[in-house]
Amino acid sequence: MNPGSIVTCRNREWVLLPSDNPAVVLLLPSPEQRMTLLLFTNGSARSSGTTFRRNQARYGISWRKREYPKQVSFNPDFFIKKGQDIIVVEIKMDNDVSDENRAKLRYAKEHFGRVNDLQKEQRYYFKFLSPGSFDLFFKALRNGAYKDFKSELEAKLEE
Repeated sequence: MNPGSIVTCRNREWVLLPSDNPAVVLLLPSPEQRMTLLLFTNGSARSSGTTFRRNQARYGISWRKREYPKQVSFNPDFFIKKGQDIIVVEIKMDNDVSDENRAKLRYAKEHFGRVNDLQKEQRYYFKFLSPGSFDLFFKALRNGAYKDFKSELEAKLEE
């Protein structure tokens, strides 16, 4: 395994970090796991009437890979409810700028645009986040600026 690989230990996913000593294994919680910890320990976000749900493959979004003629689907990591708004979050590693993630972002935004056009009870906002933007995202969630929030990763994916 190489540094950056996701490993499972004690039924949790971890990121393998580089180590100068081959006898020492350094692990960091995966980005999804870190987001989960922050969601449930970030008191100011919890106290603002916000509820959270880990998706766990209950809601899939179809998208098409460039190299494959058929559609596949991915499952966003979190649904965060704030009043009548639902923020749908996909978590990736910092700087995970790939054609696959660009396609996921494009298809997800189109998908939730159609959902918003078909109903008016709730508004859906799709966000791509990485650990480098977690603090800024929670600040935007607390002060109500989440609708216009764009992480550094999402901005790079839209280029």
